[in-house]
Amino acid sequence: MTTIDAEISGYLWPLEPAEKQLLENSIRRDGCLDPLRVWNGILLDGHHRLEICRRLQIPYRTVSVEHIQNRDEALLWVSANQRGRRNLPDARRCELVLRDQAVEQRLAKERQKTSTGGSKPQLRAKLPEAGKGRARDVLASRAGVSSRTFEKAARIFKMAKPEIQHAVRRGELSIDGGYKKAFGTHVSHNSGENQWHTPPEFIEAARRAMGSIDLDPASSAKANEIVKATRFFTAEQDGLKNKWDADSVFLNPPYSQPAVSQFAERVAAAFESGEIKQAVVLVNNCTETWWFQRMAHVASVICFPRGRLKFLDVHGHPGAPLQGQAVLYFGEHTEKFIHEFSGFGFVARIAK
Repeated sequence: MTTIDAEISGYLWPLEPAEKQLLENSIRRDGCLDPLRVWNGILLDGHHRLEICRRLQIPYRTVSVEHIQNRDEALLWVSANQRGRRNLPDARRCELVLRDQAVEQRLAKERQKTSTGGSKPQLRAKLPEAGKGRARDVLASRAGVSSRTFEKAARIFKMAKPEIQHAVRRGELSIDGGYKKAFGTHVSHNSGENQWHTPPEFIEAARRAMGSIDLDPASSAKANEIVKATRFFTAEQDGLKNKWDADSVFLNPPYSQPAVSQFAERVAAAFESGEIKQAVVLVNNCTETWWFQRMAHVASVICFPRGRLKFLDVHGHPGAPLQGQAVLYFGEHTEKFIHEFSGFGFVARIAK
């Protein structure tokens, strides 16, 4: 008796009504030509054909996938088989690979238990993709997408609201569109769920380096609970248009265009004109862009933190962006900045 397993069925991509009708017409005309694949009586491949054959009382054949040794290996087989479908959306491929991760972790633990012993135990079976390059790149390759696209999909399926996950899964939203809808960009002055705040340790280091934070020109009331700037401008007040006139500025600008370019020009021009005396600016390390180069030519030193900063959402939960960051310092107190920020990563003086 061929049985349907609910977990395995969850791996399947549903046929469109027209596709299913074409399949049914083919089975009516020619019968079920290809055998259904099973393991221990559980159907692994051919769910649509089985439903049609049973409903129309058409005979079908099954063939057992002999090399599968346990249920987890069966799940990996189904996943690989599904990812081989030509019409499968990229988001679905990514989701299947993410499921593979959990399965492979279970398999790894079981294999560790069955090592050969000795002073340096050797696993009897090779772990899937173990040690082959960076893990994210390996998984992205398996899904057939870029590493950045895979990372966005991973965040969506782990952290986004169910309705956004469903829309991405069904192709109603692209991976990029779903990511933007779920998380926005790491912006210090947006509202609602898209509001992301700088980690407090970086703000306090900036405060110590400059002696104070007089102004945050791209902020919000909520963000300023952490920054504690003497003055701040919200999105509605538009810090690009207001006079800054400050001794010390902390700026974590919107990371989307054109805002990031506009704030980069604004802070560079304000320092050059003497409108501000000092500034600490936190941005993505987009060293190839004109706006980053514009600030770098005016700044005194730049810190490139190790890893990626854990920005905080409005609830205080951390979330990492998709690339590294840079902290630029404008002003005369370079030694104080180096002292405060060298613990986060390497600091480079800028030759003038």
